Order: sequence, then structure tokens, then C-alpha cells
Amino acid sequence: MHDAKLGGGRLQGYGVHDLDFLLEVFPDVDAVAAATDVGVPVRRAQDGELRRVTAEDAYALLLRFRGGGLGVATLVATARHGRTDVIEIHGDEGTVRLDGDRRVWWGRTGEELRGEGPLDESSTEAFKRVARNFWAVIREGAAPEPSLEEALRVQALFDAVRTADIERRWVQPEPVTSLP
Repeated sequence: MHDAKLGGGRLQGYGVHDLDFLLEVFPDVDAVAAATDVGVPVRRAQDGELRRVTAEDAYALLLRFRGGGLGVATLVATARHGRTDVIEIHGDEGTVRLDGDRRVWWGRTGEELRGEGPLDESSTEAFKRVARNFWAVIREGAAPEPSLEEALRVQALFDAVRTADIERRWVQPEPVTSLP
């Protein structure tokens, strides 16, 4: 169940990863607008009891990038049919799209989209990479990836999203200064 007392709903659980990805690809966010909602306000819990939902199960985020361009991230956890992650990046030179079947599509301006896949990546492989990186930081003194500065940038953007949702306005993320 989505209980606000437990720290938030889908925005906290999934939206932060959307923001992290967008910052990785487009590091300069000028401002963000956001809306969250509870689509199904009462749900049956695992114990069979009906419970009130107090944290969002849907969000829509709109990011304005410095230098031009917009980014959009949405999630509706109560979708009943075929909900998958889709990532699309469109620019003046072309398009890249990763669909829910783990196929990558790309094309330059004036070309048809070409595709390949499905990709071999799985969440298991991603967690293995995280564990290997963590081990290298501890054992070899390697620089942590992501860095604390990157994490703080994601948190600053997340805080701006929360403010934008509450105040219903565009909000600029607080700047993060370089760490020593």
C-alpha cells in the first residue's frame, strides 16, 4: 500500500530513478513542473482489509533543460493493460528509443528508425555491476560511481519536483557545488 507515513509512493520509489537517468543524459536542468495523484484512493491490502491510499500512485514530471529542450517522465501505477517503461530521446539530429521489450530503436534526421535487440541486460546484471563497483571502492580505493555530488544533484532535483507539485509552479533546483 502507498502510505505517506512510510516515506512516499511511486515518485519516491520510481521517479527518483527517472530523474537520475534524465540528469545523466541532460545534466543541466533549468526548472521542473510536476503533478502527482492518487488514482485509486482505497485498495485491498494483502490481509484482505480495505485501506486508504495516502501516497501518490501516479506522477507526471516536466523538465526544462538549459540550452533548450524539454524532458517528460510519467508513471501510472494503476494502469491495467500493457504498462511498460519507454525511454525516448528526440533531438534535432535524430531519435533514440528504448522500449519495454528491451529493443533499441534509432535514426538520424531523415532516416527511418532502425532497431536491434532485445538487449541482454537484466536487473540482475545491473545489481552485479553495482556490487562490483562498491567492492572496488572499498578494496581498491576507486572513486565511487555514482559520486556523492551526483547523488546530491538528483536529491536537489527531487526536492524541486516535490515543491513544484505542492506549489503548482515551475521550480529551479538548488545548485550543488563541487565537493572537495
